[in-house]
Amino acid sequence: MINEEKQKSLFALDNARRWCKAVTVESDRILELNTEIISLFQKMRDFTSFNSNDRQRMDHTSDMSRLEEYYFVIALNKALEWLIECKLYFNEMQDIINRINIELPYIREARNMREHEIEYYKNKGRKQEDFVRPLGAEGQSIADATSTIVNEEGYFVGGRLSVQKSNAIFNEIYKELEILKEAQWRM
Repeated sequence: MINEEKQKSLFALDNARRWCKAVTVESDRILELNTEIISLFQKMRDFTSFNSNDRQRMDHTSDMSRLEEYYFVIALNKALEWLIECKLYFNEMQDIINRINIELPYIREARNMREHEIEYYKNKGRKQEDFVRPLGAEGQSIADATSTIVNEEGYFVGGRLSVQKSNAIFNEIYKELEILKEAQWRM
């Protein structure tokens, strides 16, 4: 029989692993939908072949992108929260959390602003001054936390969370957690 502490550690680890997987699933979906939108935009350039069905497909794809972005931000935040819980049981979690906080520092901010977008829309958000941020080192673009920016640097949810970078980081972390989970089951 597994003691209570071991049960809690495995529960936290399994949830962290699951939410890291969710980040990769959602980021893959977002990038797939973006590829479809690009294809539709290219087709739209030739007005003779772009029809009503294509417009409806573009609307649907755009709507689905927006929904997947919401789930992506939720998954990022849940993964980070569960990794923080895992820190109570596994020393190596601090390095993982530090890596995330350095590479993706706006997870909580983007989650909170997207979750409370109506308050921000009404200029009543708790961190209204941070709602709009410059994008990139040059600050050539600005975006609010509900925007999507797609440029040569990548796909940015909320103008601050790189989907490509998130996918790479959380895919790597997921693999690390799989190894840790297997090791814990052998103990």
